[in-house]
Amino acid sequence: MTELEQAYYNHGRRMLENMLEREKLYKAMTEDPEIAVLEKKMCLWQGKPLQAEGENGTIDVPTGIFRFFEYHLWTHEPRPHVLSAYGPEFVGIPQLPFLLFDVQKDAVKRICEAIDKGDDILIEKSRDMGISWIVISVFLYYWWKPQAGNDFLLGSRKYDYVDKRGALDTLFQKFRYSLYKLHDTMKPLGFEENKHDNVGFIQNPESGSYARGEANNENFGKKSVVNCQPPFRILPFFHNKTILTKSFSFI
Repeated sequence: MTELEQAYYNHGRRMLENMLEREKLYKAMTEDPEIAVLEKKMCLWQGKPLQAEGENGTIDVPTGIFRFFEYHLWTHEPRPHVLSAYGPEFVGIPQLPFLLFDVQKDAVKRICEAIDKGDDILIEKSRDMGISWIVISVFLYYWWKPQAGNDFLLGSRKYDYVDKRGALDTLFQKFRYSLYKLHDTMKPLGFEENKHDNVGFIQNPESGSYARGEANNENFGKKSVVNCQPPFRILPFFHNKTILTKSFSFI
C-alpha cells in the first residue's frame, strides 16, 4: 500500500468511527431533549476551547463550527475509486461525514474571519479539496444560527449552477443536502420545507436569515443588503477561484 493509499484508508477508518459516534449522539438527542439543547449550545459555543477526560488523558472537545462539521455535516462523494480507497465499507455509499483535513480547517477559519470582520477574501481552488462544499457549509452554519442578520447571496456564472432541484452540482442543492441531513432537533425552529425553501431562496424562520441566489452579471448584488451593511461592490468572475465579498460567494 502506497503512502497515499494508506492515507485514504486511514481517513476511512476515521469516518467509520465518527459515524458510530454520530449514531450514538443522534439516538441520545432523540431520546433526551436536554441533550439536544446542549448539543446545539456546543455548536454555537464561541468561548474558550473545552476539554474532557478521556481514556488516555485530557482531550479537546470540538465546539462551534468545527463541532457542526464533526458531528452534523455530510458531504457527497460519487466517485467509485475514491470510495473504494476509503475501504470496502464505503463502496456504493456516497454520503460521507464531513471530516475536515487541517488545510480545510484553515480555510474554514479564514472564511469565518472574513464574514465576522466584513472583509473580502480570495481563495485559490485546487482539485479534490472541496472548497465549494466548505463555503456552502460555512454559510449554512451562519444561516442556521438563531441570531438574525446572517444573510447570504450565492452566485455563479450561470443560474443553472446556482439552483436546480436535484442537481447536486448547484450551490443551493449542496445547501439543501446538508440542511436536510441535520438531525430534526438541529433544524431551525418552525422550519417547513414547503414554506421556507423556494427556488433560489431559503429562509430561517427562527432568525429571519436567508440565502438568496443570483447569476453573476453586471447588476450582481447591487440591491442586496447583507448583515445590515451597505450594498457591496461587484467583483468579476474568476475561473478556479472562490471570491467572498463580505457574504457573497462566487464559485
